[in-house]
Amino acid sequence: MNNLKQYREEANLTCNDLAALCNWKRGSRVSNYEQGIRIPTLDDCRKLVFAINRQGVYCTLDMVFPPRKDIQQGSAA
Repeated sequence: MNNLKQYREEANLTCNDLAALCNWKRGSRVSNYEQGIRIPTLDDCRKLVFAINRQGVYCTLDMVFPPRKDIQQGSAA
């Protein structure tokens, strides 16, 4: 799971707003990422974090997309 919705809302952005800041056409893409329906690429994750930071809300890649526990512990998934 990720914390994208939390940081998007903290930045007072709708899914459509955040998608537009990332130069994407549809807010449903952001919503799908938030719900875990779609898995964002690393580049997409970076775009999202950068866009949220530009709105004055500090966050890092690991804050928005925390590493899985099994990866943190060094075991294979």
